[in-house]
Amino acid sequence: MRWTRTVLAAALAAACAGGACAGPVTVYGTVDTGLEIYYNGDSTNARVSSGLREGSNFGFMGSEALGNGAEVFYKLESTVFVDTGSMAADNRLFDREALVGVRGSYGSISLGRQYTPHFLTMAMIDPAGLTMSSAANYFACPQFEGTINGYHQDETTRFSNSISYDSPSFHGLTVQLFAALGEQTKAGSNSPTRGNVYNVGFRYQSSSLTVMASYLYQNTSVSSYEDWDSYWALGAAYDFGVVKPSILYVHREGTDEAAGSTPGARTGSPDLDMIQLGASAPAGAGKLIATVGYLKNSSTEDGDAWAWGVRYDYPLSKKVTVYSGLTGIQNGDDAQYSIGGGGSSSPGEAIAFGDDPMVCYAGMTMHF
Repeated sequence: MRWTRTVLAAALAAACAGGACAGPVTVYGTVDTGLEIYYNGDSTNARVSSGLREGSNFGFMGSEALGNGAEVFYKLESTVFVDTGSMAADNRLFDREALVGVRGSYGSISLGRQYTPHFLTMAMIDPAGLTMSSAANYFACPQFEGTINGYHQDETTRFSNSISYDSPSFHGLTVQLFAALGEQTKAGSNSPTRGNVYNVGFRYQSSSLTVMASYLYQNTSVSSYEDWDSYWALGAAYDFGVVKPSILYVHREGTDEAAGSTPGARTGSPDLDMIQLGASAPAGAGKLIATVGYLKNSSTEDGDAWAWGVRYDYPLSKKVTVYSGLTGIQNGDDAQYSIGGGGSSSPGEAIAFGDDPMVCYAGMTMHF
């Protein structure tokens, strides 16, 4: 399977380089890896990890002009773990994005595997971009379900079989309409909408102010319950020049009780509220980032948690950045949130209920 993926990627690059693809093709990627000193609440160890500051990836994108300002565009992007050289999934080459669309003065519409407005609201407001030292990031990807991730197909970062429309800007305001089809109307499904997702997002951008909001409605697909979950996200950031503070609030309205450490508790969909305060500021030639966040789990007693993080990014060139940081979590007795990079990164270590992990890390990001 890995050999097949490698040959496919090489063939695509060669074909496009030879002119078989319409329009110019851009081959791009990110290589990010670092060293962590990881305390998991019980023991301390050192490990090499991938994607601490940015998820490592490679991809292809391009466009073809149609005239009158319209063009067709596409993007194919895959995860790669630098510490091992492996990919995220054995049965999916372009796991991050795979889409084709058309855009013009009316906005853009695209189909394929794409990011949701819910995820983009969180990632674009968060000064750490939902990676290391982002409190919101840890609450998005817990051992059980969080403010973004459910189980497997129920995670809300991105969806396959999706249709996305992005409006043109109206005095700084843009609207994104997103829908994904579960396509599970055959055996094992009791609903023609099983796995469907509907999401609307809003973004206002001025020279200094960014305000974003999202509402996502999901018919859960693989969890132990079969019902609809709702997610709200609201965030704002203002750039004062010397500092850029931000606030991010996320609410998840689940349809069942959450799983916990209590014997006999069943896996379900929790009611969660998360708030994060963050800031970034120029510091010398680089940038200092800090976040602190609190998660309230209304479905599990003692399931709350605090998280915090600081990170310093220093650019060595336009394409290379070195970074270092310190981050930690204080879990309630019935919470087990762990520390890890973004969704296309090395996962955090296993955390026992009530343990408080802490990580000191340093690494390098290179874009090509």
